[in-house]
Amino acid sequence: MGEVKKIKFFRSMMFRLAVLIIGGMTLISVFLTSVAYIRNQETTKNLVQDYMVAEATSGGYIMDTMIAANGDDVLKSEETLSRILSAIKLENMDSSYAYLVAPDGNMLYHPTKDKVGKPVENDAVKEIISDVANGTISAPACVDYEFNGSSKYASYYINPQGKYVLVVSVDESDAFKEVKSTKTLMIQAVCIILAIFISTDIVILVRLFKPLRKITAVVDRVADLDLSDFDNKYNKRKDEVGLISRAVSNLLSELREIISSIHKSGDILSESNEQFSSEFAEIVEAVDNINIAVEEIAMGSTSQAQETNDASRHIADMGDAIEANSASVSALEDSIHNMNSLANESEDMLIELVGINSKTMDTIGMVTDQTNLTNHSAEKINTAVEAIQEIASQTNMLSLNASIEAARAGESGRGFAIVAEQIRKLAEDSANSAAEIEAVVQELINNSKDCVDKMNGLGEDSKKQADKLDKTKTSFEGLREEIAAVSNASKEIFAQTDSIYNLKNNVNTVVEQLASISEENAASTEETSASMHNLTEGIEHCKNETQILNDLSRQLNEQTSKFKF
Repeated sequence: MGEVKKIKFFRSMMFRLAVLIIGGMTLISVFLTSVAYIRNQETTKNLVQDYMVAEATSGGYIMDTMIAANGDDVLKSEETLSRILSAIKLENMDSSYAYLVAPDGNMLYHPTKDKVGKPVENDAVKEIISDVANGTISAPACVDYEFNGSSKYASYYINPQGKYVLVVSVDESDAFKEVKSTKTLMIQAVCIILAIFISTDIVILVRLFKPLRKITAVVDRVADLDLSDFDNKYNKRKDEVGLISRAVSNLLSELREIISSIHKSGDILSESNEQFSSEFAEIVEAVDNINIAVEEIAMGSTSQAQETNDASRHIADMGDAIEANSASVSALEDSIHNMNSLANESEDMLIELVGINSKTMDTIGMVTDQTNLTNHSAEKINTAVEAIQEIASQTNMLSLNASIEAARAGESGRGFAIVAEQIRKLAEDSANSAAEIEAVVQELINNSKDCVDKMNGLGEDSKKQADKLDKTKTSFEGLREEIAAVSNASKEIFAQTDSIYNLKNNVNTVVEQLASISEENAASTEETSASMHNLTEGIEHCKNETQILNDLSRQLNEQTSKFKF
């Protein structure tokens, strides 16, 4: 656990809140005291002035009554005026006194005897006297004025006949003496109340911020990634402190659960990444094996195309031999016709017939040789067909293996599975075409053997015919019959040769189709190889991304391991 950070008191929230509350209450107290003092001063001024007007009015009524009873001589009697006016004053105000002013502005009475008979000095009273002289009789009122640097109040009463003006005067300081005393009491009371409030406020703030400081220390621990439990005795409080304490407790609990869950998830993710990396390595190895198999298929397809081209050339050679055989058969037909004509013409032509028979023997030998060549070529074609069937079988097996590997690859091998299916179909088509070629070649071989047997029989007959020509002429008729038989055999050979020629054309077409299929098979295999290379690159990229994910998982575990529980 890290050291708890401390904040200076003058920078703490408690100090600021205390200053705010104490300052606010002080300002409010000063404001309320000032307002109360001003209101009290105005009220006191109004009361004093009303009081002074009442005193001046009551004194004026007394003076009017005395004048009415005793005449104007009352205004000339100093004793009477002193007795009446000395009693007119404001209670508890030593500066209060009354004096009487004549209409000419001279003093009729003043507590200071030296001022009796002298002009009045108060400017406000002078204006009143001037109004009286002009015939204006104002109602009793009170005015304030300055005299010798002191503020004073003066209330007056004017005799209805204008015989005198009664003035009651008092110093403002004397009138507000009680107000000042009240102000002092108010200030003292406010200070006492503020002292009590400040003391109470400090106690409350200390009690309030003590748990807050502890909760702040907990939050500071959380900032240091320490999520261990703390003394949550404040959770039971019903105020905001309890709410904050419960919130912090819930936050720590939730953070512990979250970090623990993240840590467990990081471990699971790390294990998954390791397993995924291992499986990816197996996939990469399988793809490499598939690449090797596809390359072998490509090489086999190329070899198949080459062997198919060789078979096509052999078939072309066989066509040439068949054409030569056809020509020989045609020549044999002509020779037999000539022999038959010569036999009919003359027996003397027998010697020539023997020569022709010898030539026929040679021709039959050539035909036999050509037929043997044809049979040999057919056997080569049969060998090529067997090779094609073997290649188709191997291609089918490779396609099956590729399909199995694609199934193991799952979703990423679906495209290769489609290519493997196409290769399998091509292999089946090649096998079917090879079977057809094999059937045709087998028929060709059988026909060639039959032809060879017949040609061998024809050779033996020719030898017998030569012996018989030497022995007797009587066997000439038999010779003619044999010539007729030879003619029929020659026609049959010619017909068989045409059939073989047509079969050669059919075989040539099939071989050309097989060559085209082999070329397409080779091209498809090359495309498949290119696709597998792209797939390999994609898998390698995924492998790199998996490594990055593994690094992120490790970093996540390192980060979560910094938290303390």
